[in-house]
Amino acid sequence: MDQFSFRKGRTYGTLLVDVEAVRVVDVLPDLTSETFAAWLREHPGAEIICRDRTTAYTRAIKEAAPDTTCGSPARTSPGPVTLPGPSLNSSATGAASC
Repeated sequence: MDQFSFRKGRTYGTLLVDVEAVRVVDVLPDLTSETFAAWLREHPGAEIICRDRTTAYTRAIKEAAPDTTCGSPARTSPGPVTLPGPSLNSSATGAASC
């Protein structure tokens, strides 16, 4: 997952990517913890979430998906987000609990 700009300097959203399928899973309209937590509750089963250190994302993960493995892109492999399906290597280097 990562932020992106709908309109530079004005409106930002959240991009969710399934790195196994190499596809965008969803685009959230903002960067809030409430929006991401709601998405996680509607799509249970995430196992690994790779994110930056944005407090809103951390709060959403702790609230809606506390059993996932997560960390920052610099510390976690293989990438942005893994949704239900064939599991990635759960011993990803440097994976950290949120």
